[in-house]
Amino acid sequence: MKTRDKIIEISREMVNKSGIEGTSVREIAKKASVNIASINYYFGSKHNLMAEIYKKNQTSINEVLKERLKETQIVENAHPSEFVIKLFETLLDTTYTSNYSIILDHNVQKSNQLNGEKEEFIFPLGQKYISENLTNHKELSPFELKRISFHLWTLVHQSLFLISQPLYNRNDYSEILSMDFIKESLEKTSQEIIKEL
Repeated sequence: MKTRDKIIEISREMVNKSGIEGTSVREIAKKASVNIASINYYFGSKHNLMAEIYKKNQTSINEVLKERLKETQIVENAHPSEFVIKLFETLLDTTYTSNYSIILDHNVQKSNQLNGEKEEFIFPLGQKYISENLTNHKELSPFELKRISFHLWTLVHQSLFLISQPLYNRNDYSEILSMDFIKESLEKTSQEIIKEL
């Protein structure tokens, strides 16, 4: 593996496990068996390196998401509130939640590595899938479709953000209760929104 790719892969594993704050350039260099100067040479900064990981994660998550949603036959015909839960669970099973520390980092968003990826922040990953599901159930104007799908996606996004926080990141019974609570809240709120249809 080329040095640059090796640094990205090691960093990706570390960020997926510990988040951006829990991953230092020194630790990355040590695990990748390179010196810090090599990381600076290839990426210029930790934030540029994180932006590269973000791009790689988005690509692999999108591919996994497409496949998993395709595999689940019920998803195409699922009621939108069921679909929202399925989308949440599918994204939760990927490395999506580890992207939050990267997405929310102001310096990563300013990175020149993301110049071609900016619209990912505007038209997020799951919104198009929600739009497709909604059109199977109701004829909506383009404006309404965009508004409702964005609202539902925001709920999924916020739920994923919540579950990625240290408060929920515990390996005991309270984690199960927290997950149940988040899913129940997501389902109830999405049902209320969908009543508008």
